[in-house]
Amino acid sequence: MLIFGIATGLFTGILNNYLHEILHISKVERGIIELPRELPGLLLIFIIAMLYRFSEVRILRIAIFISLAGITGTTLYGTSRIMAVAMIVLWSTGEHMMMPLRQSLGVHMAQKGREGLALGAVRSMTNFGQLIGYYLIPLIFIVFSFQKIQKASFPYFRLIFIMMVITLTAGLILSTRLRQKNRHIQRKRLHFSRKFTKYYILEVFFGARKQVFLTFAPYVLIVQSKNGLFCFFR
Repeated sequence: MLIFGIATGLFTGILNNYLHEILHISKVERGIIELPRELPGLLLIFIIAMLYRFSEVRILRIAIFISLAGITGTTLYGTSRIMAVAMIVLWSTGEHMMMPLRQSLGVHMAQKGREGLALGAVRSMTNFGQLIGYYLIPLIFIVFSFQKIQKASFPYFRLIFIMMVITLTAGLILSTRLRQKNRHIQRKRLHFSRKFTKYYILEVFFGARKQVFLTFAPYVLIVQSKNGLFCFFR
C-alpha cells in the first residue's frame, strides 16, 4: 500500500500539468476526459463481480498489473492524445480496483481482534506514500529547472512515468510474497436500503464537490498560469 501510494501521489501530482503542457487539453476537454477516467469507478461493481472467484490477493496483483500497464503505455505513447487518454483510463481502472481491496485485505489479514488497528495502518501507509509522491514532484522539477532541457517537454514527464513503472514493478514483485489465510474470502451480497436514500444522495453530492475542488480547480490554476508548473521555478 505504501508503494502504490507513492505511485498514486506521483501520478496525481503530475496529471494536470501533463494534460496541459504536453497534450494541450483545454478546460472543456479536461471535463470530457474526466468522464472515461472515472468510469472504472462507476463500473467497479461489475469489474469485481467478474473476478468473484479470485482471492483478494490475486485481485490485488491484477490491479497493480493493470495500473502498471497503463503507466507503461503512457511512458511509450504519452505524446498521442488518444493513446494517452486510453492509458490513463487503464491506470484509473487499477487504481479504483485497489480502493476496496485496502480495507478488505486489512481486515482479513489482520490478527483477530486487531482489525481496526490494521485498517488504520493500511490507510496511514497509503496516505504516507501519496505524500511522498506529491513532494517528489516539485523536487524533481526544481532539479529540472537547472538542466538545459526544453521547458514543458515530454522528457520531464517521461522520467516521472518511468519512476512510477519502477515503483509499481517493485510493488507487483512484493505482492507475490503475500499469503492469504483462506484461499477465498466469502463475500456478502450488496444490499440497498430505502432508509439510506438520503445518504446515497449525499454521496453523489460529495463526489461532485470532490471533482470541482480536486480535479477542475487545480487545472484552472495551471491553465491560467503561462507555463503551468514551470512558472514556479523560474
